Amino acid sequence: MAKGYVYILTNPAFKEDWVKIGKTSGSVEKRMDELFTTALPKPFDLYAWCRTSKFNELEKQMHHILDKLTNSRIADNREFFQKVPSEAYSILRELAMTIEDAEFYCKYEEEQKKNAVKVAPPFRFSMARVRQGDIVIFEPTGAQAIVVADKCDNKIEYQGELYTLSGYCKKFMPENKRNSSGAYQGPHYFSFNGKLLCDLREEYEFAEE
Repeated sequence: MAKGYVYILTNPAFKEDWVKIGKTSGSVEKRMDELFTTALPKPFDLYAWCRTSKFNELEKQMHHILDKLTNSRIADNREFFQKVPSEAYSILRELAMTIEDAEFYCKYEEEQKKNAVKVAPPFRFSMARVRQGDIVIFEPTGAQAIVVADKCDNKIEYQGELYTLSGYCKKFMPENKRNSSGAYQGPHYFSFNGKLLCDLREEYEFAEE
């Protein structure tokens, strides 16, 4: 069964809480071009859509909810509703959640994904291909430490004591190289085979992409 779209459009010429909710069996972009007539000073913007083979039924349900429960239709014979776009999209998603072939797109959600800061996972020696028993060098002093790294631990041994990389930095950083915060990213100060651990991690992660 052919799929179609139920779309939510906004327009810069309208109020912020006005949306157009309709359907199309073709592309949403083509439908937006068709809707941009001489009566409108600016073209529509796509806020969201749901693609499904049951797009006809879904649009009817959407209009019914907005008509009967919220009474938000701006004009009786038009598909314009007084509804904040995000709220309209929430209703659309809720109605379509039981439809097996439903696919969704929301401009706001996509922008949030693009703008989200990717948080890197904490450093582990395996990320730099460093193994248990390997020797790493603390670059500020040239001191050597033995790697203690397994599934449960990720530390180094120095003079019989165990430290995290950051903890070692905090204790043994030379006075003239200390920072005001007292916090250190350990992989930036330890090297293995002549390369900093942070650079090795980046090198291997880049190779895997």
